[in-house]
Amino acid sequence: MKKAFALTLVLVIVLSLFAGCGGNSGTPSTNTPSTNKPAPSTPSTGSGSDLEYVELNFLLLGDPPTDGKVVEDAINEKLMEKLNCKITIQNPTWTDWQSKYQNELIAGTVDMLYTASWGNYVLYSNEGAFLELDDIFPTAAPDLYKAVESQLDMMRVAGTIYAVPNLWPEYECKGMMYREDLRKNLNLPVPNSLENLEEYLLGIQAADPDQILISYGYVEPGSTVGNYFSMFDVFNIKYDWISLGYGYWFSYANPTVTVDYWYSQEFIDDCKLMKKWADLGFWSRSVLSDVVPEFPVELGIMVAHVAGQNPNKYSEAIPRILKDHPDWEVEYFAYGEYNGGSVYPAHARQNATAIARTCENPERALMVLEYIMLDEEMHNLFHYGIEGVHYELRDGIYYNLSPSGATEAFKYEGYNSWNLRNGDFKLPRPSDGVFNEVSARLDAIAAKTKFPRTNIESGFQENYTDYAAERTAVMSVMSEYLAPIQAGLVSDVEAAITDFLKRAEDAGLQKCRENYEAQFKAYLAEFGYDK
Repeated sequence: MKKAFALTLVLVIVLSLFAGCGGNSGTPSTNTPSTNKPAPSTPSTGSGSDLEYVELNFLLLGDPPTDGKVVEDAINEKLMEKLNCKITIQNPTWTDWQSKYQNELIAGTVDMLYTASWGNYVLYSNEGAFLELDDIFPTAAPDLYKAVESQLDMMRVAGTIYAVPNLWPEYECKGMMYREDLRKNLNLPVPNSLENLEEYLLGIQAADPDQILISYGYVEPGSTVGNYFSMFDVFNIKYDWISLGYGYWFSYANPTVTVDYWYSQEFIDDCKLMKKWADLGFWSRSVLSDVVPEFPVELGIMVAHVAGQNPNKYSEAIPRILKDHPDWEVEYFAYGEYNGGSVYPAHARQNATAIARTCENPERALMVLEYIMLDEEMHNLFHYGIEGVHYELRDGIYYNLSPSGATEAFKYEGYNSWNLRNGDFKLPRPSDGVFNEVSARLDAIAAKTKFPRTNIESGFQENYTDYAAERTAVMSVMSEYLAPIQAGLVSDVEAAITDFLKRAEDAGLQKCRENYEAQFKAYLAEFGYDK
């Protein structure tokens, strides 16, 4: 079985090179996955001594914590007592996680592993990397099954469940983080519209011509078929449309309405505004090749961060800013608060746990997941380390105990265990009051939408098997011709757009669009979003 699966994974590896690690990941097959899996057994209940001893390998992502082995030993002590098993936790670094992930699956040396839409969940599910859970999940981990049952339809690929979602609905809506202290000091408007943002930037520029306003770059080639300049996210403040791909956007309020953005007057007008802002010096003329640091607002390199910003990033930035710049203020709003209500939490596929098809003890793996996610003591040990050693609680608030200035021995969610979160147990940090306040605002909006608290966008993933060559050619055209248009670096916007679209059409744009739109409409119908 492992040899056969290894051959299948060769296709996965090749195709994932096209998919990148974000956006609409490619799906090489829409065929129903193989059902060749271990026969389910009836799980035992009671103490760990009732169960045969097993060992499991658990692959998470990101750099490993310094005290990872110390915490793992404490986790295994509890697992031995409860479920007569041990786990080995692996954290490949961000520089090599993709190859590590694939190699572990090919070798059959991983049992449980993190998965997400941006990590090619659909692709791996379709190619047989993950075990089907429909039959064994309800019996092996019945309490966990009940806890996540309302989200399981969103985990289905070709009708089958391949992963267990986490239990914390995190709001990751696009929004803007900006320097509120500068706004107040200069008596400028809140930048909650395109007009106000322009006035805000012009006011800061006039007061301090040396202050860098915006420091954005080119979106990584191969990572998306949507926008190719990060600043373009700012138009979410204007539209409740959601960017899909190949110039298609859709209305969150009515998903069946597809907006043909690239061929619209709105696109021309928006690109002209980008040119106006580029000519005003809001960003560098070398913006498409500049390297942007990880925390530009905190470093004073950016006064308004309009792409990739969500409430969690905002709340995590506050302590860093107060530490280095106690006189600064930073504020945040989600675009959905002003664009008509396109607000929704992360999709169930955002952070989930899959069982590898080659896992020899899948029922035990599910029992381990249930224990980690539904037992408060185990949950907190796994996420935060050993209380009194790695952290302490003061009035119910989490504080890391690493010495001042030292690398945290085990940071908050030290294993990057986002897939195992349970909102009922999640310990608040000092900055989480800020996060909770924003999340409460967004949740109130999301509850009143046509599809309450439902992330339609992230549930869709493109299958470009039948037009891979055209897709690659179109993305090459986007890289060369769309990016400078969106960055305002062309002399004649309308002529440049006409030239770009002609080149994209010659590369196969219409074939890509026809397939893409048909897939999206089929997806809407499958999940009832076309009602």
